Amino acid sequence: MLVLFGAHDRHNLGDLLFAHVVRALLPGRETVVAGLAARDLRPWGGLAVQALADVARGGAAGQTLQVLHIGGEVLTCTAWQAAAMLRPPADAAATIAHLDAHADEARAWVRHQLRTAAPVPYAAGARIVREHRPAGVACESAYLGVGGVALETLADDARTDVLHELRAARAVTVRDRITLGHLQAAGIAATLLPDPAVMVAELFAPLIRQRGRAAPLERMALSHPGGYVAVQCSAEFADDASLDTVAQRVRRAADAVARGGARPGVVLFRTGAAPWHDDLGTLQRLAARWPAGTASVFDSLDVWDVCALIASSRAVVASSLHAGIVGAAFGLPCTPLRSPVAAAGSGKHEAYAQTWGAPAPADGHADAGAGAAHRQAHAMQLARRFVHGFRALVRTLDAANAA
Repeated sequence: MLVLFGAHDRHNLGDLLFAHVVRALLPGRETVVAGLAARDLRPWGGLAVQALADVARGGAAGQTLQVLHIGGEVLTCTAWQAAAMLRPPADAAATIAHLDAHADEARAWVRHQLRTAAPVPYAAGARIVREHRPAGVACESAYLGVGGVALETLADDARTDVLHELRAARAVTVRDRITLGHLQAAGIAATLLPDPAVMVAELFAPLIRQRGRAAPLERMALSHPGGYVAVQCSAEFADDASLDTVAQRVRRAADAVARGGARPGVVLFRTGAAPWHDDLGTLQRLAARWPAGTASVFDSLDVWDVCALIASSRAVVASSLHAGIVGAAFGLPCTPLRSPVAAAGSGKHEAYAQTWGAPAPADGHADAGAGAAHRQAHAMQLARRFVHGFRALVRTLDAANAA
């Protein structure tokens, strides 16, 4: 049984897409989608997700569970962060505030919520299986395009635990050179692989184009007949100074794509509704920085609607790495927004761009229409590289099971 393990159990664009990508590349293969908690994300275009602890408990003697870790920065998502992001948005703030003030209670609560003592649980699928499996159930693990840019900032015990799990894996692929350097320094043989979201256009373009012709996307097209710049920023940008900076970047992007054509409007959207992700109120305050009728807030959280909104845009400006990756997969100019609380050059956007190159930014000085062929070729090259690496990883995992 191939278990696709990751943060598929919370609402975030990349986490909702990853399992779709792997399942599409393995037609006919028996797979189980698992997270730390059982959640049904199908109303938002995700999948029905089982708790990995339950999957392990349901194993039969003689069976091998192949745990494929899929995800973004799963090598540095701590147990506290994971548990907090799995809370319902309505009570997350109160729960987090209470537990921040009660450390002992917080530790017990986290362990109860996640059903594991792993300090970085999304990186510890094999450990969770070992903690819950019946006798006679074996486990093999591998890592698919994961990130860990901030691995060196983890507490010593957490970093040691992550490295132990990685050393025991059959194959480790990471999505950026900074993470690769951390692992190589620890003596772990890892290889580079683009993020799984580079496959979105290759695998799902017909579905996404179809969604782009239906409501609620049709309303955006009618509201902005000259097209639009798709804009996303997380709750970290909520202060006025940060929103002013975002608005300036968006205006430059609109200026660039307007050369030789109609001036685009602005459509603001969310990529994640989990705690600490995007905030609707922040986007509404950002929209108020444009004249009435020129900026809209897109309220759908369905992953395919979000992909269609991005694919139908003229350019993308986003703090979400995966919004940029989806935009680039469709050959669009994309401008990343660096977190206002992160040090320059330290984030996952920079690490990913330095590893794989980046399409021309939407707010560049050159005509945003120029270079479209180059962007499309770049997107296809990354997709081919991902497929090649993915197939090699699956062969390695299957060979270990056969042996």
